[in-house]
Amino acid sequence: MFSLDIVIWNYIEEFFYRLIYIITSFIITFIILFIYFEEIYELLMNPIIKLNYEDLQGFIYTDVTELLYTNIYVAFLFSFIIHLPIFSFHLWLFFNSSLNNYQKWHITTLLMFSMFLYVFSLIFAITILIPFSWNFFYYDEVRYISIQPRISLFIYFSIKIILFSLLIFQVPIIYFYCLFYGIYSTSFISKNKSFILADVFFLVSLISPTDIISLIFIMVPLLGFYEVSTLIYLYDREYRKILNMEINRPWGIIFDN
Repeated sequence: MFSLDIVIWNYIEEFFYRLIYIITSFIITFIILFIYFEEIYELLMNPIIKLNYEDLQGFIYTDVTELLYTNIYVAFLFSFIIHLPIFSFHLWLFFNSSLNNYQKWHITTLLMFSMFLYVFSLIFAITILIPFSWNFFYYDEVRYISIQPRISLFIYFSIKIILFSLLIFQVPIIYFYCLFYGIYSTSFISKNKSFILADVFFLVSLISPTDIISLIFIMVPLLGFYEVSTLIYLYDREYRKILNMEINRPWGIIFDN
């Protein structure tokens, strides 16, 4: 009983150490990003500036406090975006000692794939999605009208696209666990590719402009990541067979034929 109390206390102590580390790191990151907010603005604006709009002279703010609140918003959101993978990594380290070899391999593989999707979607949103969306909504053929966008509205617009992109590019991980827990089978997927195409088309339409070129341009990498998820699942299934582990399907095969 005494040793059990010590083990529990060690877990609690480690949990609070990691929590303090993450909170401290978040605060430091927030302060740094708040100080160097111009670099973040430049990162978001450069793809727009490179489009060379003749009547786009720059971004404005119409309230004396608008820029300050926007800087706080940007620093907080980007600190959160940076620390979400760090939090996931510390969570994995916290539970790592209680996992067997297969569980460690399984979680590590999916975590690394998820982190790759996370970084890819962030870069993809900044370099591709934001310029494509801006170009779609931009209209310069009306006489006597020129655009002077407010910096806060541009930042909110860009952050919304980034967050949607980060979320949607994690869907292949959900798709993996749909296969893993038997919601549908690989035979169903191979016979019904239109199911995946419709799923991807719906997801892409949430973050993409409505022109067909943008939709196709975004669908291609997402479809590729779906295929990677399928390959990871097949390898995972073979690994479990080698270890003579039962394939856990708590919901059975819902979609098969």
